[in-house]
Amino acid sequence: MSTSIVKVLVTQDNHWAVESDGQLNAYASRGAAIAAGVHKAIKERAMLMIYEREAHASEPIEPIESCDVGVLASVQA
Repeated sequence: MSTSIVKVLVTQDNHWAVESDGQLNAYASRGAAIAAGVHKAIKERAMLMIYEREAHASEPIEPIESCDVGVLASVQA
């Protein structure tokens, strides 16, 4: 069984969105997208990747390192 991935990212039209299973859902803010991404990842038991906004168009978007993110919730398996 492969692990599914939920991504929180900025779309090309500059909206924060959650991408999962090929579907992209836009949100009004980064915080709303992260909250939705966390909820979806917990529900689906998936890996959550939160991307930073692009610094320059020529550089790829990189995920935020886990050491830069505090623990939001403790979930028992």
